[in-house]
Amino acid sequence: MSDHDVRPVPVEAFCTMVENVEDIAIFAMDLAGRIVHWNVGAARILGYESAEILGQPLERIFTPDDVAAGAPQQELREAAAMGRAADERWHVRKDGSTFWALGIVVPLRDGSGEHVGYGKFLRDRTDLKQLQETLLAQNETLKQADEAKNLFLAALAHELRNPLSVMMTSAWLVHRRAKDDALLAAETERIQRQIRLAQRMVDDLADLARVRRKGLTIESHPLDLRLVAREAAQSVFGPGESQRHTLEMFLTETPIEINGDPQRVHQVFVNLLTNAMRYTPSGGVIGVSVNSEGGDAVVRIKDTGIGIPPDKLTTIFDLFTQAHVDRAESRAGLGIGLNLARELVTLHKGTIQASSEGLGKGSEFVVRFPLAERLTPQSPHPQDPYAAVQSLPPKTTHHRNARL
Repeated sequence: MSDHDVRPVPVEAFCTMVENVEDIAIFAMDLAGRIVHWNVGAARILGYESAEILGQPLERIFTPDDVAAGAPQQELREAAAMGRAADERWHVRKDGSTFWALGIVVPLRDGSGEHVGYGKFLRDRTDLKQLQETLLAQNETLKQADEAKNLFLAALAHELRNPLSVMMTSAWLVHRRAKDDALLAAETERIQRQIRLAQRMVDDLADLARVRRKGLTIESHPLDLRLVAREAAQSVFGPGESQRHTLEMFLTETPIEINGDPQRVHQVFVNLLTNAMRYTPSGGVIGVSVNSEGGDAVVRIKDTGIGIPPDKLTTIFDLFTQAHVDRAESRAGLGIGLNLARELVTLHKGTIQASSEGLGKGSEFVVRFPLAERLTPQSPHPQDPYAAVQSLPPKTTHHRNARL
């Protein structure tokens, strides 16, 4: 057979391969989310044999909290609207144990293109979660050490200023009385020069400590992240934007609560949505997903825009960095918005990450905040701009503005 004689692989052979993959759970669901196919990997990872799980709803493998939040249905809606839905969350095995999984849901279509169901790929990566928690603990230790260093530098600078000031005054007095002694005058001048050098070094230490400890202050209040994201979207996708982009919002049916500054969190989302809008051509889609994954509140802002070059992903949040310096969109901004978003998210003890499959393939920004502990209902803070909004009906699971 020559290199040009290509024989197609029979569909049956491909299906057999999928059926027998052991490291990845691969299963299919009908349009209602009922499981209709279950491979060997799914049985090994989740503990259910095909006969036990076929016909059961997708909710069977989700934690009770995620089921209550409507996460399974939200995955299906997002996959149908955006072509795929990715998540990282805890799942439940047959024996009740949990594991951390990376999952993707995609819509399934028949030969005519009609949507007939969903496929889910799921992989056990508890090892990554454990590594992440270890790294977070190490990072917290480093942050505490850095803060202790900054406090030490500030205290050292403060304590050294007074004795140096006394030494400078004494050296000046000695120098004045040494008019007739050239040698003593020269020595006191040298002492003064060294004291001034030490004073400059102390000032530098004080400035370094001040810069490292300086930052924006936040006023923390209980927030429903769904409402903040919706308000930010409404402020960005106003009438002037109504003919350019389609906005897709995927919100859980239950509140996603964090403790944060409403104005600052709103500012984060506005900056990210403005960035997505700037780099998404007319007719594109911008998706906003608000969900909970593990112990985090997660907001994903995904667009179908021009994407991010691979070499810019590591620097995209740096000050004055622009991903596309040769485009008019970049010249419209100063490269500050993403840097400010990162600083504000960090102040809330959260993280922000950017990803893109390359130029022309869109981009996704993922923001994670620690979920708030369950709080008893209380009257809204008088300065909370979302106090009135929080009285709106909570059921906003899927909001679409066609050509918003």
